[in-house]
Amino acid sequence: MKKLFLTASICSTIFANNALAKTQGSYIGVDALSIRTAFYSKIDTTTTGGWATYKPTQYGSTYGAGLHYRYAFNNNGLFIAPGIIIEQDSFNKTATKGTNHDSLQVKNRYGVKLDVGYDVSEVVAPYLTGGYAAVSYKSISNGDNGSGGVATATTSGTASNGFFGGGLKFTLSKEFSMNVEYNRQTFTAKSVIPQESAYYVNGYKQVARIDIVKLGLSYNF
Repeated sequence: MKKLFLTASICSTIFANNALAKTQGSYIGVDALSIRTAFYSKIDTTTTGGWATYKPTQYGSTYGAGLHYRYAFNNNGLFIAPGIIIEQDSFNKTATKGTNHDSLQVKNRYGVKLDVGYDVSEVVAPYLTGGYAAVSYKSISNGDNGSGGVATATTSGTASNGFFGGGLKFTLSKEFSMNVEYNRQTFTAKSVIPQESAYYVNGYKQVARIDIVKLGLSYNF
C-alpha cells in the first residue's frame, strides 16, 4: 500500500504545473487491484444442535484489474461523484485455502458507488467512498466422508452487500488524474453440503471479508 501512495505522489508532483483545481465532469479509467480475502466457516450440524463457528480465519491475497466511471458535481471545492465499478478480482484458480480442504475464491465484483471529497489544492483531493456491490465467488466446503476421511463439495454463487473506504485523487493534467483507494466489503458465501456429510450437516456457509487497495488512472472529459 505504501508503494502505491508513493507512486501516486511522485506522479502528481511531476504533472502539477498542468493541473486543474476542480474535480468535476466525467471520469473513466482503469484500476490495478490488490485484494486480501479472509473467511471462516459456520456449520449447522446435528452434533452442535445449531450453527457453530469454526476459526481461525483464513487469509489469502490476489491481484486483479478493474474499470470505473464516475461523474463529479463540484461546489466550491466540495464534490460528489456517483459512479460504477467492474472488477476482475482473481484469475485462474487462485483461492484462499482453509485448514481442511475448504477454500474461497473471489472471482469478480460489480456495483455502484458514491465518492464525497474536497479539493484541498490544485493537485490533491481526499475523498470518502461507499457503495453496494455484487461479489461472484467459488466456494469449496468440507465434511466427514463417513470413513474418517474428508469429503468436499464445490459451488459458485453471488452475494451482495455494501462497502466503504476512502482515497486520494491526484490531478496530473487537464485530462488525466490518478487515485489511490482502499475499501472493505463483507459477504456470506452459501456453500454446498458434501453429499457424504449430509447425514449430520444441515447447513454450511463461509463468512468472508475482502480488503481492496486500488491504483487508478482516469481520463476526464
